[in-house]
Amino acid sequence: MDLTIHNLGGSLISKRVISAPVKHENMQSLDKNRLENTLVWSAIRSKTLGTCERKYYYNYIGSWEGWDESSPPDVQAAYRVKHLTTAELQIGQLIHDQIRSIFERARQGGTIHPAKEIGAVQGRFQTFLRVSEKRRLQDCSAKRPKLLVHEMGETLGAKELDALNDKIAKYLNGFFGFDDVKHLLADPAVLIPEFLDPPGFEIGHELGVPARPKTDAVFLTVDKVIICDWKCGSPSEEHRAQGLTYDLYVREKLALSPNEVTEIRFYYLGSGEVVSFVFTEEERAERLWAIGEEFETLKSFSVDPEINVAPESRFHPRVSLRCYGCNHRLMCHSFIASPLNIEGIK
Repeated sequence: MDLTIHNLGGSLISKRVISAPVKHENMQSLDKNRLENTLVWSAIRSKTLGTCERKYYYNYIGSWEGWDESSPPDVQAAYRVKHLTTAELQIGQLIHDQIRSIFERARQGGTIHPAKEIGAVQGRFQTFLRVSEKRRLQDCSAKRPKLLVHEMGETLGAKELDALNDKIAKYLNGFFGFDDVKHLLADPAVLIPEFLDPPGFEIGHELGVPARPKTDAVFLTVDKVIICDWKCGSPSEEHRAQGLTYDLYVREKLALSPNEVTEIRFYYLGSGEVVSFVFTEEERAERLWAIGEEFETLKSFSVDPEINVAPESRFHPRVSLRCYGCNHRLMCHSFIASPLNIEGIK
């Protein structure tokens, strides 16, 4: 890919895309020897489609196989841009990874020292920043993200770095302050290991549709199953539906009967607040139906009922101020041509 420099709002932003836009409908090969872009449901996919169809296309179809240098340049560009991130998102990922590691080590009999755990995450974050600043856009991938601000030619100031390190400490201190966490570290045997935020891309049908649901942790008490979710943000109405989805997944995975109790608990690491839900069979049935309807909507955009493949022309852009939260605005022709393009992207 070529390196093009744009002067946007007085700052230089490097944007590694093809020199001239190429229309590519990305009807990727269904060759069975290649990794298939299986059509799966997720709450974020459904939400993205409802927010902007074109954003959905770039994230889940137009960027597929962009890691392959033989793919068309615009596919590669969509894939690389997809993996530009923010400091807050990267911290959230590091925090979740560390919590999983903490519980795994606790289950193996290891001693956990909160100060060391905080220092470890802060160290990993500093390493990420150093690597990110030097990483080329064409080298970005799911395992090699880069900060968007670095791609824009900017850096984080000393005060910003101090605030981010303080945020890491706050989140992990909040984690260690929860009564449930203290109980789990004292008796980690109650944790069900298969639900400890498992890595991988295995597809299941516990929700009645192909999906890759994951939980942060699940543990047993004398009278119920507790499903845990760690949150770096604030309480949201969306979390209830998310909790209901986790509830359905865990109940199906464990083959629980209707009279066995599951409870979802959201732990807000920044505030120390815990919000819990216990759902009824009627609520579960309604959520399961809604998931099925959302999956049918996703399928309606695809030319294949199982493989997520469709031409870009099926996905209409919805240009709005929300575009500034989307990395793909850097290559979205509809945004670039709109009056909202105050950055001057060309």
